[in-house]
Parts: sequence; C-alpha cells; structure tokens
Amino acid sequence: MRLRHLACYRRSHLASTLLGFVLLGAILGYLQLHTRNLVTKDTSGNNKEHLSIFKKDLYTFLFTNESHSKINYSILNVTNVSSEQNITSFPATQNLKPYEWCSDESSQFHYNSTYAEDIMKYNISFIPEGYKNPCFYDVCKTVGSVSVRALRCLPYFHLIGVDKSGSTDLFARITQHPQVLPNLGVLEKETSWWPWTRYGHGLKKQVRKESFDKYLGYFDNAAGQIERTIQLNKKGSNANNHDFHLLITGDGTPMDFWDFSGWPKIPQNRNQNIPKILTPHLLKHVNPNVKLILVLRDPTERLYSDYLFLKSGVQTPKGFGAAVLQSLQYFKNCTERYSVRKCLFDRKLHTRVKARIHVSIYSVFLKEWLKVFPRKQILIIRSEDYSQNISSHLKNIFNFLGVTELAEKDITKIATRSRAYQTPTKKKIGPMLNSTRHRLDIFFQPFNEELVEILRDEKYLWLDTKEKIKQNLKKQEKRRLENLKNQINVNASRTISLTKEQKLVLKPFMDADDRNSNTE
Repeated sequence: MRLRHLACYRRSHLASTLLGFVLLGAILGYLQLHTRNLVTKDTSGNNKEHLSIFKKDLYTFLFTNESHSKINYSILNVTNVSSEQNITSFPATQNLKPYEWCSDESSQFHYNSTYAEDIMKYNISFIPEGYKNPCFYDVCKTVGSVSVRALRCLPYFHLIGVDKSGSTDLFARITQHPQVLPNLGVLEKETSWWPWTRYGHGLKKQVRKESFDKYLGYFDNAAGQIERTIQLNKKGSNANNHDFHLLITGDGTPMDFWDFSGWPKIPQNRNQNIPKILTPHLLKHVNPNVKLILVLRDPTERLYSDYLFLKSGVQTPKGFGAAVLQSLQYFKNCTERYSVRKCLFDRKLHTRVKARIHVSIYSVFLKEWLKVFPRKQILIIRSEDYSQNISSHLKNIFNFLGVTELAEKDITKIATRSRAYQTPTKKKIGPMLNSTRHRLDIFFQPFNEELVEILRDEKYLWLDTKEKIKQNLKKQEKRRLENLKNQINVNASRTISLTKEQKLVLKPFMDADDRNSNTE
C-alpha cells in the first residue's frame, strides 16, 4: 500500500514538474516573440546575442524573485548596449546633444511628394570647437543595414557660379591646397542638389529626387578625412582645444547662383504667386556661416561659350545668332506680362529658350543672395581678371577661406597647371557675328549697370574687356585678309610644269604660246 502511494506521489511530482517546464517554455516563447520588436534587427546575427541578454535577465527575475522593474530595465539595456556598439536604430531625439542630428528625418522623405523636402524644419548645429569645417554627428547614419553614429559635414564654402566663367578650373585649383578636399559630385565639384535634384529635375528633364541625407553623402569621404586629420599642438598632444581638424571641403555647383526655378515646390512657398523662400534662405538655415565665391564673366561672351558647350542648336555663329533672337523674343513676351524676377525664376523659360540669356542677368540673382547673406560672406571676382593673374587671385581666395598661407613656389605650381576645362569648339567655329554681339551688349547693358550700382565698381560694365575683344577681332580680321591675299597671289603665280612624256601627249592640243612657255 505504501509502495502504491509512493508511486502515485512520484508520478504526481513528475507530472507537476513536466507541467512547470511546459509553462516555462510557453512563457519564454511568448515573451521572446513579444519583445522581438524591442531588439534591433541585425543581419549579421547579433540578434542571438541580444536575446541571450534578455533571457539572462528573465531567468534572474524568475529564479531570484526580483521586481518586474528589473526586466524593464534590462530590456532598455538591450538598446543601450546596442547603442554603445553603434548598431541600433536612432535614439529618441530628446536625448540628442546640440551637435547631434538624426538623418532619418531626411531619409524617410517621400520622393513622390508634390513638394520638395522641407529643409527649414531641420535644426542642425555644428561641433562648437575643434573643427574648422561645419560638422556634426549623425546618430542614424546607415551603413549597409546598420545604423551608426558618424561624423558628417556640410561644405565650408560654395563656389556658386557662374556657368562658363571658369568655375571648374578655379575649383580644381582651390582643391590643390592641402587643406581643401573635393567632394563626390561630378568632376569632384558639382552636386547639383540645391538647384536641381532636390526638386527632381535636371537641366531640362525630370530626375529622381534626392534627399538632404543623400546630399550629405557627397561629403562623407571628406568628413572621414576631416575626422582623421588632426593638427597637433606644440606639445604633441591632441587632448585639448588647441588641436584642430583643419581640413575643409566645398561645393562647386554653378547653377546654385541662378536656378531658382524649383521655388514652387518649396513648402513655404505653397499657394504663393511669387517666392518668399529661395535657395539662399535654405542654405542660410542649415549652414549660416558658409563662405560663398562667385565668378562673373562678360555676359555676352559667357552666353556664346555656354551655347557651344551645351550644343543647344546649330553650332555656327549664324546658328547662335538665330538662337539669340528666339530667346530674346521669348523673354520679351514674358516680361510684357510678368516681372523680370518672375520670368527669370520660371522653369518654362529655362527649358524653352535656345540660348540661356537668363543666366547672364547677374544683378537680379545677386540681389536675392544679398538679401540673405552679408556682403563680407561673398567673394566676387571677374573671370577675365582671374585669367590674367591666377596667382594673385588664389592668394586672395585662400585668405578669404582662412586656410594656411602657401609658399610662393607652391602658389606658382598651382597657378601654372593646365586649364581644367575650355570649350574646344569655340576656336574651331570662330567668334560670334558682330550683329549678334551688338544686340546682346545692348540687352545686357541695363542689368550690368544695376550690377555696378550694387557692387559699386564700374569694372562690371566690362568696358575694358570689350575693348580688348574689339582689338583682337580687328587683328584676327587683318590676319585673315592677309592670308587670303597671299593665297590669291600664290594661285596667280603658280605655273604648270610638264614632263617630256606629258608634253608629247599634249603637244597637239597646245597652242604656240603654251609650247614656247613649256620649252623655256
């Protein structure tokens, strides 16, 4: 009897134990599934490590009778541990430091939206000490499928224009300075983000919109070099504020200066007939101390080079003249109905004119920049002056950027390198027609006068360069006429020398004078 009771007891105890383990397994399975969203997904297999941490805390709770708050704390620690390992999704924004930002704000932008990304809602502040270039920490930088905390930078300077004024050559020379880094854009210079890709268009066609996070990506290589390169103090230590990351980077998109045609897609301009917010406002908001460099060229000469470079129409002086007439007429028709400002900012004008006369109307665009940025933040130079004395202008630009002064031999080496780009077809095709030049000079005259008033410098009438061009054209014409005259003389004095065999064949057909001349 006692043995029967003992067997029953053992069976009951075994059943209870088995039931306990079944319940424990069910609890573990439920909690593991329930808390899966609390654990950062990592394709490299780190989930197992996070789950083991969670299970350890759960077992501690079950078998040591600790409070439930311990479990909550442990679950939060999973995120904290992952954050220290730089593989978590971004933390709550209220935990960000002043010089931290989360790019998820930008990367989650809906590309199919009617409007462009709202840059004005972003509040980015830069690391206050130690960095010359404006940089901050992105706590949500995505590398593959993992989020990390990474240094990211905006440009220290923008070379904002203008097209076909030597900006490509100038940017290439600026980045020869050991402190200046290029970007990942076209020619390691142009991102096209502010005027074009953020709105989803290019020169004339639609393109995929790019987010602000994508724009930052153009400078990620530079940011890495900026972070790794440190100027040590005299004691050889880098542990105090006397050590700096002195490298800088820039953006050399020449359309920044003049292409505001995307303004209707800026959220702050919603339901507006004229723009309230333009590129200068947006740039000022995210990068208030940025330095701006502007290169201006004789508007008429710039337009001719621009036309040949873009191959906008028939590549001849006559074809250019026809394109100018079409463009001037289109502009005239627009300004009869709307203001000059509204016409210049109109996307239709940009895509329909055959010669981009609007790009050469500098004064209207410059006024927009000066409404936002103080004059001291904008360095303006003439392309013609730069070409005449590259060394002097490089010194001035490096001083404006606040980078280390270079030795004279280094400046000379940078200044004497070959030109980065020139329009080759212009030399082959020759100068524009005098009638076209005269027509354009008259058209641009009032805008040049307004530019002189803004900058208080009469050199922006380009009278000196126009006189040089006039003299050069006279020399070219004189040289052409002399060559033509010499060619005529050569042809007139040329005689035909016949061999004996040719004389015998042609003798029956030759008159007496021809026979005598060939006999001699």
